[in-house]
Amino acid sequence: MSVRPDRGEMTQVLMAALDALVLPILLHDYDQILYANSAAAGVLGATPGADLAGLGLDTFLVPELASVTKERRAYLLGNRVAFADLPIKMQTLDGRTIRLRVDARPIAFPDRTIGMVTLTTLEPGE
Repeated sequence: MSVRPDRGEMTQVLMAALDALVLPILLHDYDQILYANSAAAGVLGATPGADLAGLGLDTFLVPELASVTKERRAYLLGNRVAFADLPIKMQTLDGRTIRLRVDARPIAFPDRTIGMVTLTTLEPGE
């Protein structure tokens, strides 16, 4: 007979599973990162495994795309709609400008909605 893990144990298991994925995933609440797995930290110019929680999303905005990016985030969370294959440029923590394809999905909780974003790095010419 197996014992079902309690909520705390299950949270630890799920966080470890997310961190082990090679797909870059980050969770945000419009203004700041709530969680970024190791793959996302690497894409964003941090040491893989670095804790980016609490870091403002505006840190990564390319100035010419800042307003449209903020509008998309507000629309995603306010209307609970998903975006797929959005091309975007971002600034990394190590000073590079990178081109990405972003998929974003809302995750609705009773008291708030957060965004889950997957990042795919684009090669030059894509």
